[in-house]
Amino acid sequence: MQVQPTGQAGVYTVSGRTNLPEQTRITVQAVRDLKAQPSSKLTNDFVKLGTADRSTYSILGRTQVNVKDGQWQTSLNLLQSVPDRQTPGTPGLLETWQVSKAQLGLQPNPRVIFLAVTDPVSQALTVEQGSPSAAQDNLSIRFTNDGKSYLQAEQALVIEPPNVKVSTQPPVSTIATVPVKSLDGSTELTKQSNAPLSTNAIAR
Repeated sequence: MQVQPTGQAGVYTVSGRTNLPEQTRITVQAVRDLKAQPSSKLTNDFVKLGTADRSTYSILGRTQVNVKDGQWQTSLNLLQSVPDRQTPGTPGLLETWQVSKAQLGLQPNPRVIFLAVTDPVSQALTVEQGSPSAAQDNLSIRFTNDGKSYLQAEQALVIEPPNVKVSTQPPVSTIATVPVKSLDGSTELTKQSNAPLSTNAIAR
């Protein structure tokens, strides 16, 4: 299995060669491990549950492809377009976990793991021992809870997540004095008051 950047931000080409039957479906996904930072809300929740050392993960991208002529190829986009926090109206690119869990204090693993997995089957599967490609791709046979087997290949790349920009400056409020024109066209300034309107006041 090969993973190559395309030159477009967050988009990677994933491809491979195989002796699997024609049209065998392969699920390709990219996963980043995440760990709660100390004193974060997520860590406190794990402590309450007795699972403080437990980590989680985020699926950055997922797609399916079929084997054709002994090979397969697809592309994964690991980033989502979201409004920029500092420049409203300008799109920014973030990973899924940054959009939905940015406030939970998650520490991302610098590596992204790309996985290629076949559909589970009932018949037994074998992997050629000592094969250079099998060792390079960390190719292994896995089993489901109901005893079916499937092949899984994986490759890890160091891909730093985008920096989340958080504005630390409070919004600035501006008070403007607006001249008020009377009915005869002359300009005069009126003093504002917070006193309640009288019962005979009329809105115009």
